[in-house]
Amino acid sequence: MSLKNTSILAKLKNFSFFDSFKHASVYFSGTILIQGLGIISLPVMTYFLSPEEYGIVNVYLSYTLIASVIFSLNLEWSISRYFLEPDAQKKAFLSTIFTAVTVLYSVSAFCIYLYREEVGRFLNLSPQLVNWLMLYSYTSIMWYVYFFIRVAENNSREMTTMQVLNQYIKFVVSVACIIYLKKYGGSLYMGKIVGEFFVNAILAIFLFYLIRKYFDFRNMKWAYLRYALVYSLPLVPYALGGQILSSFDQWYINVALGPEKAGLYSFAYKISLLMFGLITALHNASLVHYTKMMDEQKYEDIATQSYSIHKLTLLAGLFLILFSVDLGTLLSAKASFREALVIVPIIILGNILYGLALLYTRIYNYRKTNLFITLIFLSGAVVNICLNMLFVKDYGYEAAAYTTLFSYALMALIAWIFNDFWMKFPALPLGKIVLSLLPLFALTFAFYKLGWETLGMNFGLIALKGLLMFVFGIALFYDTLKKLFKS
Repeated sequence: MSLKNTSILAKLKNFSFFDSFKHASVYFSGTILIQGLGIISLPVMTYFLSPEEYGIVNVYLSYTLIASVIFSLNLEWSISRYFLEPDAQKKAFLSTIFTAVTVLYSVSAFCIYLYREEVGRFLNLSPQLVNWLMLYSYTSIMWYVYFFIRVAENNSREMTTMQVLNQYIKFVVSVACIIYLKKYGGSLYMGKIVGEFFVNAILAIFLFYLIRKYFDFRNMKWAYLRYALVYSLPLVPYALGGQILSSFDQWYINVALGPEKAGLYSFAYKISLLMFGLITALHNASLVHYTKMMDEQKYEDIATQSYSIHKLTLLAGLFLILFSVDLGTLLSAKASFREALVIVPIIILGNILYGLALLYTRIYNYRKTNLFITLIFLSGAVVNICLNMLFVKDYGYEAAAYTTLFSYALMALIAWIFNDFWMKFPALPLGKIVLSLLPLFALTFAFYKLGWETLGMNFGLIALKGLLMFVFGIALFYDTLKKLFKS
């Protein structure tokens, strides 16, 4: 490495966001691999499964996410917060939480098993799938326990590696199970369900081994359970609201317009999940540093960090908006999927506003006032449900993208009002944030006005969009670059 490059790297390390960005880049690389697999797997699964079977699998997997929230009471979410406490007794706390979740699941599973016929009719699932649902949900708990420990440790590399391996092995084993059932007889969708459970169960045992040093069941205390309940219970509606925001569009499109339209919307949504993954990566990576700054009451540094995260989000958002059609064209196995690419930029804008809401709501996690997070996310979820029911039938699945954008905008607005006017928490640089959003929205408007949403893999246009990206990036990070190259 040259002396000049070494000097630039040394200067970069002095910026407050450098360490967070380093971890975020690791998290996001995993997100790209996982979401890329999600897109690649779509034509594979639709090749083997009928629309009805594909629908059963997706509804089942959505229910497992909801079950993991309800039957664990979200207790595992308290781990990353407690582990950052200055006097944290990590082994005793984790053992208490793990035991409590296991007891909750055991009691819930027994009750569900007794009434599996009635539960199946309510969920529109067979009793057999209800049993699998409970088993699968419990195996997922170990992943969440592991996830929140590694986030608190900022161990981004190991966690990302495990995430990627988990998803790819699930895909391979599921396809193998489907092929086996296709050859020897049986419901093909069970191949996906059994394959996912088998991998999740093996992974749960391995993850338990990886974090075994954190378990000591001799010093469990009610005080730890009380801490977890106070922190986690207010987040149960928030977690459910998050599932509604991410899944209700697809559920309702499937019911109102049929599985084909739901599949098109799902394809567009999977591409936009790259943006969602980056936002999650940035916030996970910045958690430890943010907590430290809050402990030391360095509110100006927090504002700087928040604005840096926001700018990185904007730059990534513009990239996906400008190149969404090109990415979608490359990733779609069938041309029929490409008509859905027109709505990707709208979903991306919604994700950016979701990221802005998260910048405000993380202080509620720190202060353990999670009820406000629940109110913010439930408001968005309820509005999203109502708007979808009003507009999707008349205006098609495209309307769902705009209802998502509006819902996330509402969440960001409410989060700002709560933070600045109600709770009087330290303010973020809202003026700079809003000003930075204006050119992004203007470029998105021009994107549609010029008809770029229909022009995929046009190399002349790709060069022009690359130039726009470069200019936007220079303008966005002008002050940072000025400091970096200042002699």
